[in-house]
Amino acid sequence: MLAIDPITVYSFLAILALLVLAYIASLIFLPRTAPRADKLAFCWYAFDALTHFILEGSFVYLSSFGSSVASSEGAFASLWKEYGKADARWLHSDPTVVSLEILTVVFCGPLCVYLLYALAARSPARHYWQLVLCTAEIYGVWLTFYPEHREPSLSLGVPRVLQRPLGRHPARPHDSVFLRPRRRSSAS
Repeated sequence: MLAIDPITVYSFLAILALLVLAYIASLIFLPRTAPRADKLAFCWYAFDALTHFILEGSFVYLSSFGSSVASSEGAFASLWKEYGKADARWLHSDPTVVSLEILTVVFCGPLCVYLLYALAARSPARHYWQLVLCTAEIYGVWLTFYPEHREPSLSLGVPRVLQRPLGRHPARPHDSVFLRPRRRSSAS
């Protein structure tokens, strides 16, 4: 039987609360006649901003001003400890993860807020800034997770068989078909 602990329930409720807040903000700040795509984008950017400021901001705070998430106490520390069961880099203030999370809090979060304003004001500049934000988000996700899958990692809480590096033979990790010397034909 599947056992769900209280931390998991609280985490889902926190995410649900952020979604509800984002939806309420869209009702308050967008006109009723706004296109559905703008309403969905507004909800997404509001949710994204809240996530960057509240959830990721708490991680940056715990990792920068506390010693690490693992040694911290409180509701946000418990949430990040739960996440740390899947990826231990979040428990022990991994410098790469902390650096990327700082960027998301100080760059992506405010950009989301600007996009909320631009959507409400129907500014044409929003299209450019949406592209910039989406690119930054994809880049951040790639830099956060791809290195851990490129080289098998002890930080990830998944079986080693799922961490097989892409494009490499597990028995010869540094040998590649592109690096093998070409065989010379004996006919020359």
